[in-house]
Amino acid sequence: MIIGIDTYNSGRVGPLQGAVSDARKIHNWVFNTLHVPSDRVELLLDRDATRQNIINRLGAIAKNDAIQKDDPILIYYAGHGAQQPAPQDLNWDSNIQMILPWDYWQPRGTGHVDGIPDVLLGSLISRISEAKGNNIVGISACRSSECSCRFRW
Repeated sequence: MIIGIDTYNSGRVGPLQGAVSDARKIHNWVFNTLHVPSDRVELLLDRDATRQNIINRLGAIAKNDAIQKDDPILIYYAGHGAQQPAPQDLNWDSNIQMILPWDYWQPRGTGHVDGIPDVLLGSLISRISEAKGNNIVGISACRSSECSCRFRW
C-alpha cells in the first residue's frame, strides 16, 4: 500500500510538495524493479487517501488471498503527520502520533474527520501480521513540525 498526499481538503492543513511525487516513485520502483503484480498494490493519492479508504484498504490486506503467509508487505505513507494528547482512557502521559488523511478536518458543515492515530495503525498492522506473517515494512515520510513520526506500529 502506497499513500501520498500533497493537497488536503481543509484550510487547516497546508499543501505539500513532493509527497505524491515520492509515492509515485515508490510505486514505479515496486512495479519496475521488484515486478510486483498490479493486483497486489494499492496506490492512494490525494483525494483517494481518505481516512475511511486508508483504514478499509489496510484491513483488506489481511483478507487478500493473493498475499500468502510471509510474503513481503510494504506500507508507505508520505504526507502530513501530527500529534495530539492521548485519550484519557489510555492512561498515557504523552501524545499520540497520527497521520493525516486527505479529508482531515473537513471544511465547515461537512463534519469532523480525525487523523489516523498510531494505536489504530498498530492494530491494523497487527491484524495483517497475524494473517500474513510479520514480513512487513512501514515507511512514514511525515512532514510536520509537531510530528516526530515515531509511530507505535
